[in-house]
Amino acid sequence: MERLLTELAQLDLGEAILTDVGSAKGNVVRKATEVFGAMPARFVPGHPIAGSEQSGVTAAKGSLFRRHKVILTPVPNTAPDALDRIDALWRALGADVEHMDVEHHDEVLAATSHLPHLLAFGWWIRWPGGTRTWRFSATPRAASATSPESPGAIR
Repeated sequence: MERLLTELAQLDLGEAILTDVGSAKGNVVRKATEVFGAMPARFVPGHPIAGSEQSGVTAAKGSLFRRHKVILTPVPNTAPDALDRIDALWRALGADVEHMDVEHHDEVLAATSHLPHLLAFGWWIRWPGGTRTWRFSATPRAASATSPESPGAIR
């Protein structure tokens, strides 16, 4: 995301509206502020809380966001029309949209999503046989990263 924001900051974006779909907002807002010189008024940070273990174009599903939360985290200088349009985009996809400030979002997601994932992953790789059986429950990329044979294996 940092490289993309740096590249975008060099362009004339006119009236374009920017958004993102990352799970942490504080780092995105800090980097955008750094590379643009101020947080762009037409950048609406967002976090769709939906997905599956599958990835890529072949895993696309038109109903992916239906009845799933999307959290938008506008900052004080966010242009109201940009926020309204991004909100409307997600609602058109069937999402349940909520707005909250960046810090609150990151606290909520750290407690309800990131920490539980970290604890489960830590338990799994320490469990006897966990790294041998991981490939049956993880995406190919995650299984590769945790394989004992992988040069970048997590141990």
